[in-house]
Amino acid sequence: MKRFRLAVIGVGNRGRSLARLALQSQWSVEITALADPNAEALRCGGGLFGVCEERRFTNHDELLAQCRDL
Repeated sequence: MKRFRLAVIGVGNRGRSLARLALQSQWSVEITALADPNAEALRCGGGLFGVCEERRFTNHDELLAQCRDL
């Protein structure tokens, strides 16, 4: 089965909930990058989903520019 790589823009309560649903779906999903202007939400989401610090962004434009492999 093909594995889907997912970037989540906005990792507050709603974004984390939707990301959890994606991980629990029938599809093989990996969360590979996150973007959120709130540093605490970004830290929490990164820890929860195992996203390395190099793939955590405070600006979605940075994420899109630097993560071309998604």
